[in-house]
Amino acid sequence: MDRLKTYVINLPKDQDRRESILKETAQFPWLDIEMIEAVYGKELSDEEKNTLFDGKKCAQYYGRVVLPGEIGCTLSHQTCYRYLLDTDLNYALILEDDAHFVNDKITEQFLKSVNDLMSSSIPRILLLHASFEYTGEKKLFCENYSICSIYNALFTTGYLINKNAARLLLCEEIPYWVADDWFLFRGWGIDIYSLYPSVVVQQRDKLKSSIMEEQRDSKKRIFPHSWIECRLAYNKISYLLQKRIGIIKSMHR
Repeated sequence: MDRLKTYVINLPKDQDRRESILKETAQFPWLDIEMIEAVYGKELSDEEKNTLFDGKKCAQYYGRVVLPGEIGCTLSHQTCYRYLLDTDLNYALILEDDAHFVNDKITEQFLKSVNDLMSSSIPRILLLHASFEYTGEKKLFCENYSICSIYNALFTTGYLINKNAARLLLCEEIPYWVADDWFLFRGWGIDIYSLYPSVVVQQRDKLKSSIMEEQRDSKKRIFPHSWIECRLAYNKISYLLQKRIGIIKSMHR
């Protein structure tokens, strides 16, 4: 069985999370682990933030100020994409250090199905944490897993990405998006799927995060005050209508 290149994102100071993910991945000798030092957004200077991340464009797109932890998360995943492009591999697995494998027995047939899906010239991502909304129908993927074409999803806990998808996510000179904006990436032409049930889940209650420890401002306006807020409101209304008539369906774990 060929080993699967796996990039694990971790801050060196988070030793408990490092030990946890190495224990998790040790169950699977076919994983070729490479630790990627996470970017700690809180320690970036204003100059570094402006050089590495387009905060102004991000605020324009999302209608809010991005958090330092979100910047660090995006930049950490971008590092993994660059590493993948420097290899001769077709795709790789990316894990955050709070990932927990739900199933400790992943079969060769499962890995073959993954390889068949990801060895494609089409930009493609396969999410392994099943917290998503999808369109179309669930299809059998392999054994006890189904696969869905996602409308939107949460988290970057664990996913596979191929080279052409990685290239698209590095196409801007500097990023302006949050790492788990799967809705945006799908709009760029990336096929984004998710497996159900989850292959990995977060251990958020068990492991404290240094990267994502801030809270967003929860205050919301009743009426939009700009074209950005109008666009976001339109997207929300369109989403609610599609959800109501059953075009968009939800799936969790």
